[in-house]
Amino acid sequence: MELYITTKSALAYEPITASLPPSALRAFTSLHVPEGMPFFLDHDGHYPAIVNAFLRDLPAWGCTAQNTWRAYAMDLQGAMLHLAELDPPKGLLDATFEDMKSYRNTRRVGDEPAASAATWNRSVAALEKFYGWAKAQGHSPEAPFRYVRKWVGRHGAGRMAEVNSLYESVGADDRIKCVSLADYRIFKDVGLRGMLPDQRTLDPDFDRRNGDRNALMADLLVNTGMRVTEFISVLGAELPPIPAATCGRGATAIRVAAYTAKRRKGRTVLAPNRLLAALGHYAHADRAGAVATALERGTYRLGRDWRPMSPVNRRTGELLGNGGPRRMAFDVMNPGLRRRLMLVDDAGEPVGPAILWLGENGRPISYDNVRMIFSRASERCEALLQRPFKVSVHTLRHTFAVHMLSLLVREHLKIVDLTTLRARQDELGRDGFCDFALTPMRVLKSLLGHSSVETTLGYLTHMLDVRHFDAAATLAFDAELTDAPALARAAGSLRWDGSDDRLVDK
Repeated sequence: MELYITTKSALAYEPITASLPPSALRAFTSLHVPEGMPFFLDHDGHYPAIVNAFLRDLPAWGCTAQNTWRAYAMDLQGAMLHLAELDPPKGLLDATFEDMKSYRNTRRVGDEPAASAATWNRSVAALEKFYGWAKAQGHSPEAPFRYVRKWVGRHGAGRMAEVNSLYESVGADDRIKCVSLADYRIFKDVGLRGMLPDQRTLDPDFDRRNGDRNALMADLLVNTGMRVTEFISVLGAELPPIPAATCGRGATAIRVAAYTAKRRKGRTVLAPNRLLAALGHYAHADRAGAVATALERGTYRLGRDWRPMSPVNRRTGELLGNGGPRRMAFDVMNPGLRRRLMLVDDAGEPVGPAILWLGENGRPISYDNVRMIFSRASERCEALLQRPFKVSVHTLRHTFAVHMLSLLVREHLKIVDLTTLRARQDELGRDGFCDFALTPMRVLKSLLGHSSVETTLGYLTHMLDVRHFDAAATLAFDAELTDAPALARAAGSLRWDGSDDRLVDK
């Protein structure tokens, strides 16, 4: 079973369209398959209708990101390949619980498992979603799983629930990958901008045509914690204008549209005005140059490829077409529609895509583009620094979360009057104290778009200052036990040295 990815932009190239019969083009258009949607063909070119119908229905089941579609398709492909090698061979709809256990043993058992616990659990989730869909469609009466009752939840909160017995426990280190701020600067300067490891000298052999744009992309990601689909779907019209007098100070809110976010949980993130000013420069320089070149080449043909649109304000656009103008909130525009939006002038002629991030060809940057940019930058850093070095878009999201949590806790503690808090302990009660302690978590939860604060609490174990807090608290506790005020004061003047795993003078 071979996996393919829908690339509608390929229809812009004449050699491809000329090789396809008109009936095939009409059929493709009538299916309304979104850009980036995966599909399967078997070795004989046969189209497996049921599994492909499931993939096409993923957006309706709350999966809106291209990388999620691809991950689910790869998970299904792994299961289908395993089932095809059984004696006798089986399909997904013929699988039993014993077959699923056999698949787990293939992936997870041994000294060097083929998949981590987190990766395996994602495969189980994909299969559960497929069998749930198949049952709803009348294709399969029951899923080939068994469920057990167990306690689910973390950090002291949870509930009893029915859980698939094939799920495995995942440690925190298996979930969260982040980088230090020093390594992020190396990634940006050396990997993306083409500097040498001293971060001052430009590498004369580096092709830096898009270096500044790529570094700006990384800066926006690490400053906001956006997911990749949210990031590549931002429209230029959604960016707030920044007065010249405030470009170097403060921060401004950016709306993450609900239909680009996971589970359609839209939110507001903050970006430094310095960064927004740099985005404005990119829009009027590198981006404008790519658009001008594309206009000269006739890349923007309204109709099949593009949907004309005129922004009304930062929250609404006016879609134009044969049915007349129709206003639509940006919040309910999905990533596929956003990538097709074309700004037009008063005469109805195209002036450039509405999407913010464009490639050199003037077309919206895709998930694969971003992944390749970050992969090559990581490989460059690894080669020059002679040590493992891997940064992805999601790594930057985790980096934002870990460092932001550390800063939120510090800022929260600055405004705490412990004497007053203790005096109001009876008034606040247990719930009040919990609400107070969780304030930084709730702020970070909102910034990240998490459904539950339990997910956000997972970053506590990765917070860079957590060992310093532990060690300082240990000294302070010992000072109270021994009634040594001098020792307590000393605890506040120390910092944690991670290289030596000890407290040292600040």
